[in-house]
Amino acid sequence: MIAVLCVALFVALMPPARPAAALTQHADTIPATDFTLSWTDSTKPVTIRQGELIGTANFELQNNGAVAHTYVIYTSVRPSGWRRTISPSSTVTVQPGSSNKLKIAVLITIPADTLTGTYNLTLSAAKQDGNPPGDTEQADAPFLVKVTNADGTGGG
Repeated sequence: MIAVLCVALFVALMPPARPAAALTQHADTIPATDFTLSWTDSTKPVTIRQGELIGTANFELQNNGAVAHTYVIYTSVRPSGWRRTISPSSTVTVQPGSSNKLKIAVLITIPADTLTGTYNLTLSAAKQDGNPPGDTEQADAPFLVKVTNADGTGGG
């Protein structure tokens, strides 16, 4: 009885769960103020058919500041066995200006036994220069990957 009461008290004192979006932001990050990262195909998920195993998500990184900045590009936690390749590179420098949008492609490779369904992933860009020590300015771009049967059906 005492153990049950202790567990109930512990659960009651726990802070409320954070929404999934909040979990993508890492400790010591602050929201981006002078750059944006956006998924260019946001009207439809990246679709990968079982057997094809590869899909590409396209993004744009824009530096709205007054000087060039360097960014590290990375993805959130991926399902087990999933790999990603970022092109042109996982570290990029972007010149300032509204017409200066760097195109980023993320090639996603999944294992052959991946279950059909829709998976939520996030691409992030973290500015690596001009920040106070310990702070990293970051922009996140959530995107969807839909895994279907080989004939294109399924995947929720």
